[in-house]
Amino acid sequence: MAPHARLFDLGVSSLTALALRTRFQRELACELSPTLLFDHPSLDGLAERLLAAAFPTGVADTPVDARAREVAALTEVEAEAELARRLEHLRRYLP
Repeated sequence: MAPHARLFDLGVSSLTALALRTRFQRELACELSPTLLFDHPSLDGLAERLLAAAFPTGVADTPVDARAREVAALTEVEAEAELARRLEHLRRYLP
């Protein structure tokens, strides 16, 4: 899949979009808009939004659990690789 490919052009339905958003929320432990895939309809746009949700600025300044400390210690390259790994894992849910 091309990074700029539109998810809905690849066969993602509105029901699948909501299911993916729910799965992303669960995996990333954060709130995401119900219109996530409509607001960010390409893989690269979606990845950028999920990266921002998974690794918000100021994580080190808030009370964090062990996983959040691990995430805060990741370099940008490691964070992008982790997000890519998770997206690939979730890709199997696409039609």
